Amino acid sequence: MIDLGQLLYLADGTVAAVAEGARTGALADPAKGVDPAVAGQLAAEQYWTATELPAPFSVTTQVTGTAPNAMLQVTGTVAFSAAFGLLALPSDVSYTQTIRLYHQ
Repeated sequence: MIDLGQLLYLADGTVAAVAEGARTGALADPAKGVDPAVAGQLAAEQYWTATELPAPFSVTTQVTGTAPNAMLQVTGTVAFSAAFGLLALPSDVSYTQTIRLYHQ
């Protein structure tokens, strides 16, 4: 049960960091010199740092499509290591969020 709880706690932090990166990147204004992909990645990394979770966090961002349908995709991945290993749990947690860019 402890391993499962730790996995869910890590997954919750991952989802929150990716969601924050997606929101920030979606609102970035390229007309003001702000790249949505860079803004999203930085916001996700900063959110993860603020959670103070010990696992290393990797995030990738990608802008797809063209105006008026350009989308930002943010993916965050965190390695997971079970403390007891009594349950067959995944070795990493990954979450992807896709959101339409506001400024197009």
